[in-house]
Amino acid sequence: LSSETGDALMTAYRRASNILQAEEKKDGNTYDGKPDVSLMQDAAEKQLYAALNEREDTVSKALKNEDYTAALEALAAVRGPMDQYFEAVMVNADDKAVRANRLRTLNYMRRYVNQIADFSAIEG
Repeated sequence: LSSETGDALMTAYRRASNILQAEEKKDGNTYDGKPDVSLMQDAAEKQLYAALNEREDTVSKALKNEDYTAALEALAAVRGPMDQYFEAVMVNADDKAVRANRLRTLNYMRRYVNQIADFSAIEG
């Protein structure tokens, strides 16, 4: 993780996690479950969701085989869509359904990362 990509992934993870923690505390609930593609309005949110889904099998197989390098490489391939998501998407949209879906997208990303490594335990 000590690379430009690793740093960017850590930053994206922390940003997602911080937003989720704040909004879950404020709302008094969690944003579990897969996001609803029909509620995605921005190309960046569709691209992030697609990138995570495309690599789900690869990550699962790599982890099953304890091939953590392959799992991290799959995660690194999602860096671009993660960066784009945070540049283009306003998570706290006025539409409550869209907002909840964007928070589910962040939670989906956080769960995806956490199955590879507990990034919350890594000091920056």
